[in-house]
Amino acid sequence: MRDIRIILSITCFWLLVSAPPAGNAQVVQQRPNFTGKWVFDRSRSTWQPDRKLSKNLEIKHDEPKMAVIYRVDRDMQKREVRFVLFTDGRGETNKDEYGKYKSTTHWNGMQLERRYSRVVTVNRQGPGLGEFMFVDLQVVELWELSDDGKTLTVKEREKQNVQELMRQPPIDVIEFQWVYSRLS
Repeated sequence: MRDIRIILSITCFWLLVSAPPAGNAQVVQQRPNFTGKWVFDRSRSTWQPDRKLSKNLEIKHDEPKMAVIYRVDRDMQKREVRFVLFTDGRGETNKDEYGKYKSTTHWNGMQLERRYSRVVTVNRQGPGLGEFMFVDLQVVELWELSDDGKTLTVKEREKQNVQELMRQPPIDVIEFQWVYSRLS
């Protein structure tokens, strides 16, 4: 009987000593903060827009709100688009040159996932001037910060249903990534 108590005492002691402290029972990994000024890195991006294009992002990220200023400079024409994302999935309404649109943003592990759908009316320039086409877009963006915090990658998948006379096939799926380097 005494031997059993000694064995039980040693076993209990060993379990107490080898168990992790209660405060470390679950380690929560901190999500990325995208705050900073970012410049487009053409060499690491899969879509190579016009070489005269300059594209920068300025982000202020105070979880769950993320305010983004997107600046484009092309042939001396400057454009600035501002939008706000809420990372808790509540949804947001933003506006650009095509009008208002709604999106939903949430964390998917360490990536920020943004989804939106919209119909865009495009007035074509050149042959067929004045001709309109309607594009029904379904977009998924995945925002990811590198481990060292110096690179922001936005992977985008667009499903485009183009309503244009004689367009075959009417649906295109485009996948690309925009890569940005941190300025500050």
